[in-house]
Amino acid sequence: MSGTNGRGDTDGPGNRTPGTAFRATRGPATATQALIAGQTVVQLSIAAAGGSRSGLAAALAPVSALLLVGSAVAFLVWFLACRANAELLAPGSQRYTERLTTGGFFLPVLWWIPVRAALDIRNASGSSRGTALILWWWAAFVAKTAGSLAVDGTTTPGGGSTPYDMVVGVLAAVAAILVIRLITADVEAATVAGPGALPPAAFPAA
Repeated sequence: MSGTNGRGDTDGPGNRTPGTAFRATRGPATATQALIAGQTVVQLSIAAAGGSRSGLAAALAPVSALLLVGSAVAFLVWFLACRANAELLAPGSQRYTERLTTGGFFLPVLWWIPVRAALDIRNASGSSRGTALILWWWAAFVAKTAGSLAVDGTTTPGGGSTPYDMVVGVLAAVAAILVIRLITADVEAATVAGPGALPPAAFPAA
């Protein structure tokens, strides 16, 4: 359904006309969810076939690697698009730059940044739901990344096939998909309503 929101934008927030400020989030969100689900299915298939030493693991390792890299890239594209939209909705609400936010996913010394950035994005949309889910997602991500390194000495595709890695991997994947759905819905609803429709509580101090 098309319409205007008083900002010169048309159509939905994920399908805006060229020249508008808000970034598309629906496409990257859908792609990220599909890639995460696909990579999880491949890892579970490897585990069911006997783990990293099985013939299936050798055959699927390139596929798993592509899905892992693809899901990471798609997630960052989605996350940074949501962050950019959140900054437009609530100027000054995002405490971390895009560079710091991105680095937080890869550098353990900055691991406290992404979860706070996710909460900042959610808050800027005027929503207060999903705090426990966002915390669960980040705890699962850290447990998957750090735990896999401690349990089986690797985080490479096909290398993490212990029961721990599989269980935590599924939990992290499910949490990530749910967080993507939650934040995308909240940010899209806020961009349709426009910044003026958000309550004052949606603009926390930076």
